[in-house]
Amino acid sequence: MKVVAHALIVATLTLAGLALPGCRTPNPQAFLTDGDLAFDATQYAGAAESYEQYLALREGDWRVRRRLAQSYLWSGDYDNAVKHARLVYTQRPGDDQAADLLAEALFKAERPDELFRVLRSEAQDSQQMVDWMRLGDYASKLGDRDSTQVAYLAAARVSRGTSIKPYIALFDHFRNLGDRPNAIRVIRYAAWVDRNDSKVADRIKLAGLIDGPTLPLQPPEARGESADLPATPANPAEVAPAPAPTPAARPTPRPAARPGTGTGSGTGTGTAPTGGTPPAVPARAPRTDR
Repeated sequence: MKVVAHALIVATLTLAGLALPGCRTPNPQAFLTDGDLAFDATQYAGAAESYEQYLALREGDWRVRRRLAQSYLWSGDYDNAVKHARLVYTQRPGDDQAADLLAEALFKAERPDELFRVLRSEAQDSQQMVDWMRLGDYASKLGDRDSTQVAYLAAARVSRGTSIKPYIALFDHFRNLGDRPNAIRVIRYAAWVDRNDSKVADRIKLAGLIDGPTLPLQPPEARGESADLPATPANPAEVAPAPAPTPAARPTPRPAARPGTGTGSGTGTGTAPTGGTPPAVPARAPRTDR
């Protein structure tokens, strides 16, 4: 009986201890479930609070930290979004989603210097088309047209002219600048890569071109060369197609001088003027057999 009584006392004390708030062990799964429910309901501030509590117990979970960064980003807390997106980016080198998340957080937080530093370093280290395209996209959003063009051309170079993406982006870039000649050139490159792609077809129509067998133009990157595009004018207007050259008028020959009135010597040794006008026809000497 003493043993049974002792066991009952221990069990009672244990249950009482669990009932006390100060002795309760936090359940990370409960925080995670609450965070996911709030996240799926687009209640991002509440989701962030629950994810913070979860990560206080499971700080190495990068997937939940990514959701935390997204929650802060979509709730407008850009500084905290950058903080946690940077941690995910550090934990996940080479992860495109992590790079996209950090780039968007830095952009929203209006930190262009850090944004360019991160994206340029990523592109130069990886030499992957996707990283150069990301740099070009954000350079375009920030209005840096030189960096935009350099990044998209680098994307075309590392892809060796096998993807339409850099050329589509360059077409849109040049069209926004009103640089029609370069826009036409790069969409012809895209047509050489895949003329049946709907994005290419749409832009061919947008440029007012006729899709025929002579339209596709092999991009220099496909030959291992770099594109040599003419510089866009400093203040480009919407550049209209160049008018067709007017055929040069044929020179009208001078009428032959009448006998006895011409000024030529009749020897036929005159030299044509430097402008290319043919010499005057020498006057024919009067016939003496009549």
